[in-house]
Amino acid sequence: MKSISSLIAALFIFFQTFSQSTPHNYCGTISLGEGKTVLLKEFQRSLGTRALEKPQITYYLPLVIHIVGTDEGKGYEDLSRALESICSLNEQYAGSGIQFYLDRPPLYIDNSSYYVHNYKDGTRMMRQNKVSNRINVFIVQNAADNCGYYNPSADAVAVAKSCMLEGSITLAHELGHYLSLPHTFSGWEGGTPPENEQERADGSNCKTAGDGFCDTRADYLADRWNCPYSGAVLLDPVGDTVVPDETLIMSYSADECQTRFSPQQMAAMRNYINRSKQGMVAPEVPYYGSLSAPQELSPDTNNPYVNGTLAVFQWSSVSKAIGYQVQVSRFFSMAQNVIDMMVEDTLFATSELIPGVSYYWRVRPVAAGNTCGAFSMTNEFTVRQPTGLEQNPTNMVSIYPNPVRQGAELQVLFSEPVRDNVQMELLDLSGKQIKYLSASSSQLQIPLDGVAAGVYLLKIESEAGRLIRRVLVQ
Repeated sequence: MKSISSLIAALFIFFQTFSQSTPHNYCGTISLGEGKTVLLKEFQRSLGTRALEKPQITYYLPLVIHIVGTDEGKGYEDLSRALESICSLNEQYAGSGIQFYLDRPPLYIDNSSYYVHNYKDGTRMMRQNKVSNRINVFIVQNAADNCGYYNPSADAVAVAKSCMLEGSITLAHELGHYLSLPHTFSGWEGGTPPENEQERADGSNCKTAGDGFCDTRADYLADRWNCPYSGAVLLDPVGDTVVPDETLIMSYSADECQTRFSPQQMAAMRNYINRSKQGMVAPEVPYYGSLSAPQELSPDTNNPYVNGTLAVFQWSSVSKAIGYQVQVSRFFSMAQNVIDMMVEDTLFATSELIPGVSYYWRVRPVAAGNTCGAFSMTNEFTVRQPTGLEQNPTNMVSIYPNPVRQGAELQVLFSEPVRDNVQMELLDLSGKQIKYLSASSSQLQIPLDGVAAGVYLLKIESEAGRLIRRVLVQ
């Protein structure tokens, strides 16, 4: 009996936690902000009902993706899904004259109060972490009990993980709000609006009621609905039947129904960019072309081992890549990855693997505009007991002191005169360059001013080879 009671209690806690962390509403955007609304109404008055031509130029807008987890660093959105959502987003905005690109590798935040948050904590999260002059998207477990929302006071977007699945329109919808678009059912969010604010089915008051666009049909549905609409008959103030357009991304129809923005909606978004976000537009077209898969250099089939103390992975560079997604898993299918992250260099190191255990790994390039490139082949490797890195450049090298104090100098001593052009980089474990030097004598001092405490890699490279040493800064 005690075990059954314990099970019931555990199930109650599980479902209570699940219900608290699972969004109940689709979009939680309450307001676009006064500035956006004023610009939109001004543009709509000038627009009238005239037909619009296809956009002649394309605006390229930078995205910064923030992946939020718990205090313990758990629960992150799947990196592949986050990257591939940008490709889907660009398909959903095709023909609008607007495309998005990844400005930098995704940023991670460990904060349980942000992972499942209310509007107040969401505003704090955005203001503390947003990158200026960029579109900031925060992927969380629960976005104030919504699939997503646009926050005008922080000028950023939050989206729940469960609403980032393949086929989801949530991100495209919330970025529509970011770019000044209201819901197609604008005015109905809080209940039935006054009759003079209800758009007529014949569009006769389209400029002054509803969403203010004359090429979107009247829409009274502020709850999710399947298409084609089969609910109660919707009548406008004069008794005509309202038939909402399920294809519009700014409606609340089911995700699989939404496919487009209307020409006037697209023009309004471009007008907003031109008036308010011109400084954000990329001066040059980011790379959206295809990417070749990188070649895995180490470990590979010829040397399928890594060091147990510090496993180092290396691969060939790919033209146009701004970074690389590295995955390590116990399974050939690459399910349940133990490592899944994006780095900027062609090198990654980790101390999190278990000696004596076999793993699989692969890597793919990521371009600013193409975040869905092909992975390399999946290769198996084994973690062995630490034996040191055996790759040697032309000259034998001594590195001391190691560990080294913050702010001190790291000494690099070559046992023979330096003849080749020797390049040295101090990297963090994600492969990001911290320091860069070129050796011109047999002894070199690397100042560590401004280098935080932690584990780093010193990469020494010449025409004869490459040496990598771990450096501990205390």
